[in-house]
Amino acid sequence: MWLSVLLCLLASLAGGATSASTDSSTKAYVPDERIQAFTRTWQRRLHLDEWTVETRVVRKSELKPETLGNLKWNLASHTAVIRVLSPLDYDMPAGDVPEDMEYTVVHELIHLRLAGLPRDPNAKETEEVVVNRIADALMALDKGPEFHARSVAPVNVPRKQDGSGAEVAGRRAIRPEPPVIAPK
Repeated sequence: MWLSVLLCLLASLAGGATSASTDSSTKAYVPDERIQAFTRTWQRRLHLDEWTVETRVVRKSELKPETLGNLKWNLASHTAVIRVLSPLDYDMPAGDVPEDMEYTVVHELIHLRLAGLPRDPNAKETEEVVVNRIADALMALDKGPEFHARSVAPVNVPRKQDGSGAEVAGRRAIRPEPPVIAPK
């Protein structure tokens, strides 16, 4: 009797786990500690140790439309705040969300690495393309062949002074296309 109850319970749990992992409507849970670990790891890899970087997970209402994150920095004080879209607001399978959040952190930290370069307001789109391609390359090296690049055609991402001497940049919401596998 107990054995049949235990088997039924295990079967229902296994069935629930399978459907949750493949259901794209299931929201991901990414602990704040994991986001902070992404930041610390990539900050170290990009040699940004002189910067004080704070990463915040925010709801989409706190970001510009169609963005997955942004960066606000102050070059004089070497401080920066990265805002990353909350997993609750992602529109992708839950299993893909942590890597995309990590990609956003990497993308914004690359902007920070470039913060000391002279600014050309006419080259914002070019900078976004370059930052995306560098982020793709770094993530591909880290994740291996399973990583799907997010580089796309240029998008106009505004950068502006915010009145405090800080600058702002952001990552647009671009979904990677699944790889096309040619038949053999």
